[in-house]
Amino acid sequence: MSVSQTNIVHIPVRDLLQLDQVHRNANSLGQFLQNCNVRERTWNSAIQILRTWTEIQEVVSEYVLYGDQEATSDRVLIKLRTLLVSTGKLVFFNGFDDLSITDLLCEVHLNFDNLLYRYQGFDQPITCMIPLSTQPSPNEFESVINRINETERRADIVMVLALGNADNIRYIHNSYSDYKIILIDEYDLKTLVFADEIRTSFNRIVVRDIDRRDIQPYSHTGIRPSMFYGREREIGSILGNQSKSYAIFGPRRIGKTFLVKEIERRIAVKPEYRVVYFSCEKKKSHQVKDRLLREVGIKINRETRRNFEDHLRTHIKRSHKKFVFMLDEVDDLIAEEKKRENEFFASLRNLHNELQENCRFVFIGFQTLVSQLDHWTSPFYNFTERLLLDCLTEDATRKLILQPMESELFLTFHNKGKLVEEILQKTMRHPALIQFMCAKVIERACEEGRTTISPDDVQEVFNLYEYRKLIIGSFWNVLERMQQIFALQMLQIMRPVTSIELQDALTENGVHLDIGDVEFHLEGMIVAGMIVKKSQFYSFANSLFSDILRQSEDTVSLFERLRRELHASFTESRRHIVPFTSQTA
Repeated sequence: MSVSQTNIVHIPVRDLLQLDQVHRNANSLGQFLQNCNVRERTWNSAIQILRTWTEIQEVVSEYVLYGDQEATSDRVLIKLRTLLVSTGKLVFFNGFDDLSITDLLCEVHLNFDNLLYRYQGFDQPITCMIPLSTQPSPNEFESVINRINETERRADIVMVLALGNADNIRYIHNSYSDYKIILIDEYDLKTLVFADEIRTSFNRIVVRDIDRRDIQPYSHTGIRPSMFYGREREIGSILGNQSKSYAIFGPRRIGKTFLVKEIERRIAVKPEYRVVYFSCEKKKSHQVKDRLLREVGIKINRETRRNFEDHLRTHIKRSHKKFVFMLDEVDDLIAEEKKRENEFFASLRNLHNELQENCRFVFIGFQTLVSQLDHWTSPFYNFTERLLLDCLTEDATRKLILQPMESELFLTFHNKGKLVEEILQKTMRHPALIQFMCAKVIERACEEGRTTISPDDVQEVFNLYEYRKLIIGSFWNVLERMQQIFALQMLQIMRPVTSIELQDALTENGVHLDIGDVEFHLEGMIVAGMIVKKSQFYSFANSLFSDILRQSEDTVSLFERLRRELHASFTESRRHIVPFTSQTA
């Protein structure tokens, strides 16, 4: 019997098992596999799974046909468990639980490795339902639908494993397109177990059965760990300097939390480390202290709260672990601590200075954090290394665009090189904008039944009010009022400026600031991602934002309104704004 790798999957399972036995008896299996271009290890694993498959079919036939369900149900479960163990190791899930038989269905929860499969829904266990028939009929499939509805899993991904050929239920499966059902039959199983790239083959089955809009991995709000691209320089700095503490800052939605969660994941696998991460947003100092003590296992009481630093120091010294504390969203906490003479952050600095080989800190924040780094009276002075997180590199941006769309969703691009460059320009390589853009172009293509992304898709998304609003929210709305005035003044100048030139222009318009204050606010605008500094010149980080602002606002009138609001909100004793002159009144 002559066979090629291409049509192995078309041979019935029992014939494949017979073919395997014939070649083994004739000691010709090696030559056969070489002719088929199939690795022996792949073949052996596949044959083991397929042999279990046929045994399940036999037991299931007994279960259904002879009615002795009590005697055979345990045998069905045992055989299914054997199949799932073998298939899970080879194919697409890393464990399972809750295997049980319900009426004419076997139900099991599959645990996926969300670092390998980043479809929405695969970062949680999904339900696998197995109709107990070797030739499942529409009635069995209706049982699946009923079970999905009973268990309120309609929004979840469900895998249906058909123990034979599923052609006679595939048409009814297609009529339930609003359910997320992956239908795998005997042919699909053979396709997977003989595939050179099993993950790619599995992905193709997924996008065949589920709308791409339901499984695409892009999100500009809750980003999945498996969608992490780039940032290797920043990760290398923090992981490579094990006795330094860091202050990570950068524009909103730029991926600061995403970065530290990735660093946490990489450090946490090392047994000698103990990583503590949590957000300090809207937390008081005593709440953060309690959380730190609780995380390292110190009992919280009045005495431990009062002597927080001493108890944490003693615990770290006695422990065999190296502690890395990651405190996210620290800006509000810094503002509160100023009222307490920075006692909390001073304690952390003391711990770092004394125990830096076994205790270090990573602070994540925005403009308030940055404002403390260079003040000699601040507890952050000479405590942390500065790490400004900027937009993604061009290489990381291209990977974020292309890898999920091409390799996992099997979409193509019309004039790929030019189109990707267009996305780079229209997203400014900002992670949240990239994710929004990619999600929306996928949605647009799917609505029209296409698998090709076109330039029109990118332009249509760019023109969306929702997209423009995201840009404004990411850059403009995070600025302080004074910084917005700076940006509008720079728009009027329309060229890179020095801090002196900007000061002069502001003075002409009735906004009087010391040069130190001008440079302080410019630094904040750099942190917000609005501007960049090259040599002594400041300019917009990207012309895209300034163009959108000009299109959506009368920038001259907006400047005047903000200037008047700022004047009204400060007293004459404030050094930032002096009273209006007769010229500007």
